[in-house]
Amino acid sequence: MVAQAMQVMDEGYLAQDYYHRLKALIPLEERAETFAYDTYSWTEHISRKWGQWYASPEELLEQLARRGFEITLNKPSEKE
Repeated sequence: MVAQAMQVMDEGYLAQDYYHRLKALIPLEERAETFAYDTYSWTEHISRKWGQWYASPEELLEQLARRGFEITLNKPSEKE
């Protein structure tokens, strides 16, 4: 359900050319840009906002867990 809601948001913002009209692409701090305005959507924008507000993901993960979202960061094993 969350993925579907995010897709609806992404499609809506892209269809409106929302971030392009506002010139609201948040610059990346430590890696090369991989998005242009035609692919920069709500999900990417929000991810960048939250990523810059919190130095560590732990506080955000704790807040999400308190609201019923259990998110784990699983790394693939070397066999995969």
